[in-house]
Amino acid sequence: MTRKLIIRGFLHVKPTAYGREVSLNMSRKKEIEELIAKYFEQI
Repeated sequence: MTRKLIIRGFLHVKPTAYGREVSLNMSRKKEIEELIAKYFEQI
């Protein structure tokens, strides 16, 4: 799942000495919020 979110551009990956750091792509904030809302409507 994480890999798909990275490929689709929802997550940023930054290499670090201890591994990878993953953060949300804030330029796609609105889309991320809409996806989360849709998810919670389904459950």
